[in-house]
Amino acid sequence: GYLARQPGDRVVDALEDLLRTSSDERVQRSAVRALMGHESPRARRSLRSLIERADAPEQLRREAILSFERERSSAEDAAYIRSLYGRLESERLKEAVIQAAGRLGGADNEQWLVNLVKNPNEPPQLRAAALSRLGRTTVPISEFSRMYDAATERGIREQVMNVLAYRNEPEATDKLIEIARTGTDPQLRRLAINYLTRKKDPRTQKLLLEIIDK
Repeated sequence: GYLARQPGDRVVDALEDLLRTSSDERVQRSAVRALMGHESPRARRSLRSLIERADAPEQLRREAILSFERERSSAEDAAYIRSLYGRLESERLKEAVIQAAGRLGGADNEQWLVNLVKNPNEPPQLRAAALSRLGRTTVPISEFSRMYDAATERGIREQVMNVLAYRNEPEATDKLIEIARTGTDPQLRRLAINYLTRKKDPRTQKLLLEIIDK
């Protein structure tokens, strides 16, 4: 904390030295946090070069990605974080980018996460990580409906339904009713019915009676 509050590039030099020479993970983590807290543009450049150093320990690079916080990050920082995703080699680092984008929030990051979920070429676990971040945002239900329709994997669909289950908008209930009525996967229909029984929406009672009558 003390170093982060000292002005000037000498401090950044000292922090960079610590990152290069110390093998103590706690010291390295403190240096990353101090760089993030330092006001100078040079500290930001230093963080970025650490993230992009393929020979640096993965855990440290992950720490640097996750050090970007909403209070101290600009729109340019957020764009930088998103641009990293396609350049990183490890799934663990990509997941850190997803976490950081989710924490930074805002329309651009949310849209980027939505596109990631919809992209069938991305690994399912990374799409699932993006989805769980989106569940905590105000992304409209119509977007989640489209994600459900676009997904071919049951796991992704289940996760979208999980979001619909705890969102209070009537549209969330509408989508679950649609899945329960017309879904082609019996397991997902059962899950939709299960979620609907917990909703306090009078329409769900009517639907459940209809389904039982069949």
